[in-house]
Amino acid sequence: MSTSEAIEISKAVASQLTSASQAGFLGGFSFIAKHSMLPRREFEDLKSLLVDVSTRGDTRSFASRKRTQHDYVIQVYVRKHIDKEDSLVAEELVRVAEAIADYWERTDSDTGQTRTLTGRDEKLISPIETQFSEGTLQTHRVMASTILLTFRGWR
Repeated sequence: MSTSEAIEISKAVASQLTSASQAGFLGGFSFIAKHSMLPRREFEDLKSLLVDVSTRGDTRSFASRKRTQHDYVIQVYVRKHIDKEDSLVAEELVRVAEAIADYWERTDSDTGQTRTLTGRDEKLISPIETQFSEGTLQTHRVMASTILLTFRGWR
């Protein structure tokens, strides 16, 4: 497994999130998800909702002599600067992160089918992990949530 394959999955996740958002499948929230190797942004960029997708890791284990199992961890990072302690904006951003997580859980577990992101079979394995960063909210007034998606593939 090369890094390029993990990046390819990350780009496919960003593309699917953007398509789902534009089609209204994410609770009415509209955004453009961008693939980023290092999801760093300037403070000015944080005035609008940002959704960055990046690779976080690849865990390998041997399934047999000729096959290796890969668990690719993809990070979806949702952020926005909050001008004041506005609980409505904060709640809305939490709902965006929940809508993203629900979209991935619903699509795979309801159909029971393998999702093809890159022309190969990568199966989303559960559970989907969502993390909320309270430190950035208190320190920088930036609401940030991270959704971790783990895809399993074999090579």
